[in-house]
Amino acid sequence: MRRVLWLFAVALAACSDDDPEPDPRPTLVYLEASEARLVRVNSNGSGRQLLYDGTDAATLAPAPTPDGTSILFGTEADDGAITWRMVPAGGGPATTLAAPPDVLQPRWSPDGNFIAWFSSTGAGFIGMSSPGSTTFSTRTPSEWTVNNRMNWAPNGTSLAFERRLPGGDIDLYILLAGGDMLPLSVGEHIDYGPGWSPDGSLVAFLRNDLSDANSGIYTVKPDGTDLQQVVVGRFYSEVYWSPDGTRLVTSRFGGPNLDFQLVTVDVATRVVTPAFAPSTRWEYHANPWSPGGEFLLETDANASGGYAVITKDGLGGRQQVSPDSVEATSPAWIPE
Repeated sequence: MRRVLWLFAVALAACSDDDPEPDPRPTLVYLEASEARLVRVNSNGSGRQLLYDGTDAATLAPAPTPDGTSILFGTEADDGAITWRMVPAGGGPATTLAAPPDVLQPRWSPDGNFIAWFSSTGAGFIGMSSPGSTTFSTRTPSEWTVNNRMNWAPNGTSLAFERRLPGGDIDLYILLAGGDMLPLSVGEHIDYGPGWSPDGSLVAFLRNDLSDANSGIYTVKPDGTDLQQVVVGRFYSEVYWSPDGTRLVTSRFGGPNLDFQLVTVDVATRVVTPAFAPSTRWEYHANPWSPGGEFLLETDANASGGYAVITKDGLGGRQQVSPDSVEATSPAWIPE
């Protein structure tokens, strides 16, 4: 009897807080563009899982649902027709999602009730639909030309986006869910890549100006007031806040291979730090921060001359998560 109790005590000790189970790693999806495959993998490259094999068509950038249960993505046939599909994040059959015609670049609202779409039809416009609806509600004026960079506010009530003007200027606006629009940053500048702070109190964006001193990263309140320059210099792509609101991530021209280099910015100290070394590429359509903020991701040149998906943890470890044998692109974190 005493031996049974001793074995039971040993088993309890093995399960105690002194020997905790390892924390699960965040997962991401990416495209193997050369094979038109959608793949899920852990941040350290383990657990590779094929979610979709699109040998019949090119596969478009994945957009995980906010609850992390499914992945929305598109397949494009040779004639340019796009079919939008949903596949369970854990694997399973892909199903066709009814969607408005001629739309690209889906962005889920934080609650998952709406999808904002960019359409390149005509001058380009932004609209919204409910998941599975073929009704596309155009939200930007027909006479406007807009870009496909847009971001939802954390509370899901508005969308920050770019309006392109004749002559090359770009202004930023906020589109309210009800259809009204508010000017966010309007003037003789090229302002682009808006990103909301986690609490929704600020929007960070990038500015290119004739004067280098006026170029850089700015923040502004959603009502267009309290414009602040955070960093001076020329940057590129969108701006994303870390989940704790202390840092920004964006990319700037001038990496080791004269490409766009992913950098982080400490909002308090305004120190700019390269996120990866070496670093050669970042695709703007997805947030590089992992849901908990411990990891970053980017795409980088691989040994085969294509691109590989790279992750980096907060301690500086750098991990290639896609094989050199494929052209990897369009990574996106799956929400936890």
